[in-house]
Order: sequence, then C-alpha cells, then structure tokens
Amino acid sequence: MTTTKQKTKSNMTSKPTTLPAIILEMPNEEYHRGEWCRDFVSSTQLKEFLVSPKAFDYLRRNGGKDISLEASMKGSVYHAILASIANTGCLDEFEKEYFVFEPPINPATGAAYGISTKKYQEAYQQALDEHPGMESTSQAEVDLANTMVDALLGHCGNTSESVGQLLQWGTSEISHFVEYKGLGFKFRTDLKTIHKIVDWKTIASKDLHEDTIASQINKLNYGFSAAFYQFFNHLVTGEWAEFYWVFQQKEPPYDAVIVSADAWAYCKLDDESPVYKGPSAIEFENTLQQYLICNEKGYYPGAEVFIQPNIKGRRVMNLNVPSYKRNNIRTFYNK
Repeated sequence: MTTTKQKTKSNMTSKPTTLPAIILEMPNEEYHRGEWCRDFVSSTQLKEFLVSPKAFDYLRRNGGKDISLEASMKGSVYHAILASIANTGCLDEFEKEYFVFEPPINPATGAAYGISTKKYQEAYQQALDEHPGMESTSQAEVDLANTMVDALLGHCGNTSESVGQLLQWGTSEISHFVEYKGLGFKFRTDLKTIHKIVDWKTIASKDLHEDTIASQINKLNYGFSAAFYQFFNHLVTGEWAEFYWVFQQKEPPYDAVIVSADAWAYCKLDDESPVYKGPSAIEFENTLQQYLICNEKGYYPGAEVFIQPNIKGRRVMNLNVPSYKRNNIRTFYNK
C-alpha cells in the first residue's frame, strides 16, 4: 500500500490527494478542528459509540465536545515538550509553538483577574494577536512540565533509559489519515518509531502499582484507543506495531513506568504467529463494524442498541442486582 508523505511548516495543511497519508508538523488546532479534517473520525470520537451511536452522531453534528477557554489554554505542554525533544533534541520546537500568558492584575485586589472577566479576555485576545499561530500556556504549567520531563529522563531508573532511547529513535506528533471501506479515520501519535507506538499518560495517583494502572486504562478506555491506532497504522504500514503507554505521576516524586498494551489491544509476537486480539481490540472492531452499519443505514440508534431484543423484538433491560444491594436489604422489625 502506498503512502503519501507531506511535510509542511505553514499554518495550514492542504487536504491529502491520496490516502493513506502521513503529515508531519501539522498544526494541532487544524488536526483537531480543521475544516477538511472533520471528514475523518478519531479514536476519541469513535469511543462515543460506547455511550451510544446516537451520542456519537449528536456530537458530530454539533461540532464535538465543548472545550473551555481554561482547558484550551492549558493545552498539553508536557506532551509538547516531549515532542520537541524527540523531533529537535531540544526545546526549540516547543518555544516556537507556545508562549507564556499571565493574566493582568486587578489593582484593587492585587490578585489576577478571573478567566471569565472582560479584562482577562481582552488581555488574552491581545496576547494571541501578538503571537499568531502559537498556543498559550502559563509559567506554572511550563515549570511543572519541565520538572516532570526532567524526572522522566533522568530519575526513573531503567525507565528513564528506555524513554531516552525511544525519544532518540522516534518522531512525535505524526498525523495519519486513512480510508477504510469508504470512510475516513485519523490518528496522531505521541511518539512513533519503526516498530513501536508510544502514548504519554500523566496520572494523579500516589502509586503506580499494577492495579492502579489497570484501573486507569479500563476507566478511560485507553485500550480502545491503542487498538484503534494499531489497526489503522497496520493499514498504512502493513505492520502490527507494538503499543506502549508511559505513565507518569503529576506530583512528586514524578515517578514513571512503561506499560505494554499487549493484553488489551493487538499483539503479534513474530512473523509466523497470528495476531492476538485483546478485549479492547475486540470491542474496537465491534464498534467499527457498528459505525459502518450506522453510516450505511443513515440511522444512529440510542442506548437501546446494547439491549438484546426479546422474542417479540422488544428491547427491555434486565439488570443483575449488585451483590451489595442483595446483602443490604432493609428489614423492618415490629413488636
């Protein structure tokens, strides 16, 4: 399968003329919200099918989930710094993409104006105008991200050594656009080497034990996204890439571990072995098939789609009562 590679340093990227396509240095804003990019579904969007096909269709028709000004300002400084190190060996790329914005101070209180105030928003808009094409962040965010990256690369034992090698071998923020059965899909890798895909994950936890990590992966459906990336990367490259998460604490001591997605997503041990499909890979393929069915029929059902029809074709949810309720039934004792 042929691949179109496009590399650009402009603020906008032209729509690929052939698919699959790999685009380097694509602006983050355009990838997520660019006009032509809306024709391509991401793993985050497809995961809405796990809520219901109707939820997916509603968000797609209404411009996706709302992102607050505060959330958009925070962006992902940690990811951007790691991407800059991978792509340039230093922070040059990060410093060209981000500028530090500090809100104006209210002279009456001596405190910064709140994000919803007119003074704040006017100052913020002026800062954006003075830094065209750049994203904003705060000095506190930059300081925290630098502290975390320093710990990740130098104070986490063998994990630091492995991450350093991955950064040396890999390329960050590669945008992929793929066509599958007439529909468009996209994914953007945090870090990609010849044989591996790496996803940076920060976690607010005091420990990084196996049960903590597994709980986080299951809670946020990280396995689904891993399978999505592997599946469509296979369409582009013909190879089943290994997928790894790097989990790092967002608070001291900023410890980190590398976690394999083999048990959740796709795993191919060697050229002769079949591809193992973990539970998230099976769930992803079920979801992908449902998306194809909904697109073909032009109908996106609600949550009832998860309820098996009874003999009369009716969909009625029959629940298993949780054991804690069975064990805590209220009993009344009268004389």
